Amino acid sequence: MSKPYHRILRALADTPWAIVPEALDVLIEVVAARVEDREPTAEEKAAAIQAAARQPVASSSGSIAVLPVRGILSNRMGPLQQMSGSTSAEALQNALAQVVADPHVSAIVLDVDSPGGGVFGIQELADAIFAAKATKPVYAVANAMAGSAAYWLASQASEFIVTPSGLVGSIGVFAVHEDVSKADEQAGIKRTLIRAGRNKAEDAEFAPLSEEARAFAQTRIDAYYDGFTRAVARGRGVALAKARGEQFGEGRMFTASDAVARNMADRIGTMQETLDR
Repeated sequence: MSKPYHRILRALADTPWAIVPEALDVLIEVVAARVEDREPTAEEKAAAIQAAARQPVASSSGSIAVLPVRGILSNRMGPLQQMSGSTSAEALQNALAQVVADPHVSAIVLDVDSPGGGVFGIQELADAIFAAKATKPVYAVANAMAGSAAYWLASQASEFIVTPSGLVGSIGVFAVHEDVSKADEQAGIKRTLIRAGRNKAEDAEFAPLSEEARAFAQTRIDAYYDGFTRAVARGRGVALAKARGEQFGEGRMFTASDAVARNMADRIGTMQETLDR
């Protein structure tokens, strides 16, 4: 494993994720392939940052604003996120505020096709979607996937529609600690940690994770999971225990018909059917 790939993997692993696990594997592979090929030039980095700064574009169908929620979700977008085809939660929230305030827009449709992403910025965006319903109806369409953080967002809509071939769910949060100490030992590498602060770098990759460090990491994951499930319970109008229980999958994804039967979504329909209706 080369150093560039290793650094990318470490950066990804540090993030608490609300994402379909297989999608994170693909993200790591895609980013690693890009990094292994070559480092982006200064011009490419500048172009990526400029592109990331753009707001998601709301298309319109009559008086309906359609906001795309596509790809991996991240709080903000730099070159790494742009490289992986992310949607910025911050930019999406700004776009949502604009269409909520637009008197010419009578309804908002979230066109969702995402496996989820990092947790940062998602709770704030979910709250904004839930609050927008007090001003005008907000419809979310899983077209065709609303996984994890994307489900977190879609569940806040006035009505949640799933395309016939769609998949929704994956309610949960996870993070990864990679212990490379054995690999370093075999490579003849010995690292010495010099630190101030008893818990500083307690999750360093070149040593096994202590029970104390693991327990603390679990409290962070539990806190994000708590926010996730409370939002789902609020958005779907169910008890918190149900949002955390078997009916809502405890991390599993469901087909359109199964999701509707479980009250995780309201109806089955295509995007065009939703706009027509």
